Amino acid sequence: MAYGAENITVRGRVWDKSGVAWVQVNQWKAFLDEDGYFLKDTPLLVGENRIVIVAEDMRGNLSRLEVTVERHEPEVVRIEQKPSMPRAGDLYEK
Repeated sequence: MAYGAENITVRGRVWDKSGVAWVQVNQWKAFLDEDGYFLKDTPLLVGENRIVIVAEDMRGNLSRLEVTVERHEPEVVRIEQKPSMPRAGDLYEK
């Protein structure tokens, strides 16, 4: 999966008959609602980023899911002023 931003929101749903005790994304506790939906904002470095989601049910059983997200280098756009265009300061100095 490729992504361009500095952060990504990891979200999903976990479920177990016994209930879900907690969910972590890259070892950080995620918000978990009563229906099992979770979300966690996670920073991304340029290059490959491993995202590990771990959930524990009320009996102490763990489930784990791992995905890799690649963040691309942001594209730098250079804007040049043409000599014939007025500068912003020139518009207000009159």
